[in-house]
Amino acid sequence: MNFIDGVMKILVLGGTYFIGRKLTKKLLEDEFDVTLLNRGTRGNVFPGIETLIADRHDAEKMKTVLRGKEYDAVVDVSGYTRDDTAMAFDSLRGRIGQYIYLSSAAVYAPVSGRRPFSEDDAKRRTPLGNEYGYKKWQAEEFLWQEDGKDGCRTTAIRPTYVYGPHDYSRRFRYIFEQAENRRPILVRGDGENMIQPGYVDDLAEAIVKMAGNPAAYGEAFNISGAETVSVRQLVREAAGVLGAEANIAYLNEDEKTDSEFLAFPAFDYFVDSGKAKDFLGIIPKMGLAEGLEKTAEWWRKI
Repeated sequence: MNFIDGVMKILVLGGTYFIGRKLTKKLLEDEFDVTLLNRGTRGNVFPGIETLIADRHDAEKMKTVLRGKEYDAVVDVSGYTRDDTAMAFDSLRGRIGQYIYLSSAAVYAPVSGRRPFSEDDAKRRTPLGNEYGYKKWQAEEFLWQEDGKDGCRTTAIRPTYVYGPHDYSRRFRYIFEQAENRRPILVRGDGENMIQPGYVDDLAEAIVKMAGNPAAYGEAFNISGAETVSVRQLVREAAGVLGAEANIAYLNEDEKTDSEFLAFPAFDYFVDSGKAKDFLGIIPKMGLAEGLEKTAEWWRKI
């Protein structure tokens, strides 16, 4: 790719919350020419870089703020549906070299037996059971249909559970809060199902390695942490970094609770990330124990 003005120009859709925030920081450290597009609700998180203000669901506003703009790559960390992904893509059609879409391992249809998801596994074709994963796959499908058209190549990234400082979900914060206050930590099922958390810094570094990289063009990659653990083990380790005991309470499938922690499923949810290693040399650096320590350190300050 011939980068514009010799420096790779990247538009980040989002860029101020959690994954987008860490990604933007990494891109700036690596001296990319970064522009953000978001609603402006977080204020001036990164002074000195261009920020385009638009609601990505507003087609006319998107076209207006992006008129005449040209980027080597777009990194979409805030697209959740086919419609809002298509709207962003169409607003820049013919003026981008690569569209990097932050999808999810939730796009995979359930598998039988305890094994990791691979990039070629069947995808969700119905919203039943996981509407989020279905919508992410619908957005991916649009981008695969557009791959190679108008000079733009698609790259899709499928992480599992991403954690770390500035995580706005309550999965890990819930564990910390309950453990700190010696309250029960609710777990669905028996807690023996296997999951695979991935640290946010590792994900951001992986995205940067894909930007402008021909080995990533037309490809999807699973990205996650190196360690696969049971939900029970994860809860105990997270409580342990606070010096607390994990008082785990197990719920039957039909029991109801408002706890967001129950976004952790009662089934196995982990991936094979070998393709990212083989194609791009991507290997997660952050161990779970250290990642939990860093996340807890941030949590204590909020």
